[in-house]
Amino acid sequence: MPKPTEPEIDEQFKAAYGELSLKYDEPEEGKKVARSTYWFIKDLKKIAAFLYAEDVFKDALDILESDMVRLYETRSGGRLSNIKKIAVAQSWMGEPIPKNSAFLLQSVLAEKELAENFNGIEEIDEKLHPMKFFGNLISQGFAHNIKSRHLAVDYVGGDHGEYTHRIQWYCISTKAEDLQLDCRSRDDKKTGGLFERSGPVWVKVFDRTEESDVNDFRRPERLNLFLGVPTDDSKRRWPLLTGFLSSRKEKTNGYTLELKKLLVMKHAYKLPVTAGFLRFSKADALKEIVRLKALKVNNLTEGVDKEIDAFLTDNRVLTARDKFYVGSQEKPI
Repeated sequence: MPKPTEPEIDEQFKAAYGELSLKYDEPEEGKKVARSTYWFIKDLKKIAAFLYAEDVFKDALDILESDMVRLYETRSGGRLSNIKKIAVAQSWMGEPIPKNSAFLLQSVLAEKELAENFNGIEEIDEKLHPMKFFGNLISQGFAHNIKSRHLAVDYVGGDHGEYTHRIQWYCISTKAEDLQLDCRSRDDKKTGGLFERSGPVWVKVFDRTEESDVNDFRRPERLNLFLGVPTDDSKRRWPLLTGFLSSRKEKTNGYTLELKKLLVMKHAYKLPVTAGFLRFSKADALKEIVRLKALKVNNLTEGVDKEIDAFLTDNRVLTARDKFYVGSQEKPI
């Protein structure tokens, strides 16, 4: 399946608005302008074409790699040779993660997100933490978080990837001028403003599920596997980026409901979950949950257990400061 053409993208956008019972290529009653001519629709069509493994997108990955190198060198006070880059890439496979390589990609992404006026990023222990999404959000929660400019770490399971949407938007922000995105001349001139308006066509541009070319990074799984199961050429071109995402692929066994429950216990309730739990089978994860329920200290009470189950059932959102979000409502723990 080749790179999508503008007419094909236009038809997909029209279908997306049609599913919302909204007109796309003709004005709504009482309006003078059709949605197809909105500035952000024009930008999002450019982005849909950009999210394909061509040179301009790979150039953006080059910049992401160089930013990771820059941050590592700032932390270490030394230069990263090609051999040292390989050593850093391999360091993420072990435990504990060396100080200079810990939270490297996450920090670079968060810096870009702050610069582009995304929200929900909090500084804790001298690290920048975005929100955490534990599933496919229901319509109300999804719309709220898009409008609120919330990018997040995604624990949705499968090959989707925890950082895929954040990498998409890092690359978009990096190449906004080259793509001549109109958002740079609007409102706050940041891509956060474009993200805020992307909800109606999100599944057509950033979260596609239809069968697609392996180079079509509108489908998160394609981008995550491109970087997390890299070719030798990709490893040489982006050693830190592919090294980290390969380690995430290696260290996780897919985010099953049981593993998500352990993640919530670990993040929200500070329970001492066994190291390496992300590789647990379903049976082993269930055994770990039983163990945590029996702890004498910070025990998992029946009420807390029910609260976590309700959290996961409702696909709520967790911030780095351990608050449950339901739509626009927040509940401190």
